[in-house]
Amino acid sequence: GVGANLLDALLERVEKTTSARQLIAVVGGSDNVGSIGLHRSRGFADVGVLRSVGWKFGKWHDCVMLQKSIGPGDSVGPGETLAGASD
Repeated sequence: GVGANLLDALLERVEKTTSARQLIAVVGGSDNVGSIGLHRSRGFADVGVLRSVGWKFGKWHDCVMLQKSIGPGDSVGPGETLAGASD
């Protein structure tokens, strides 16, 4: 669908044009199974749930946090490559 196409385009652009190491997704509502499932299918891992942090339409809502490593992720420090040489 449209959401999958947008997320795929974003991931491709981030991986090609930035030095980002981690991406974070904050999904409103632990019952938002569509968005959570989409992010999981693109390699995002669950890292936490903030319980009842938002009030909307007369009820409390959770925020689900997911994370995805980009490039070398946290396997090397800033300015280093996987081979250990500085950039």
